[in-house]
Amino acid sequence: MRQPDLDPADILDPYRESLPDNCPIHFTHADLNPVNIMVSEDSPCRVMAILDWEQSGWYPAYWEFCKAEMTTEFDSEWQTTYLPKVLDEPDCIEVFYSYINAFGP
Repeated sequence: MRQPDLDPADILDPYRESLPDNCPIHFTHADLNPVNIMVSEDSPCRVMAILDWEQSGWYPAYWEFCKAEMTTEFDSEWQTTYLPKVLDEPDCIEVFYSYINAFGP
């Protein structure tokens, strides 16, 4: 049940102040992972299509990297080899991990 006098700005969020408020906003896929990337079979390998745009939208610049890194297993080939080639790791990555982990598995 909603409390009419509760202002969302009054809810304590210990991690929120560590995430940047002044970063650029970009239109992004928001679910970039190997399953959603179709590549050619011939050499050199080329990206042929990016699928599953239903989560796409306007997000903070750090969102695509953070979300893409969370879509696969820790230290996977996607995280260690491919993701760093296409996206820059944001400065707030450690805060983002803490923020996500605070919500549990």
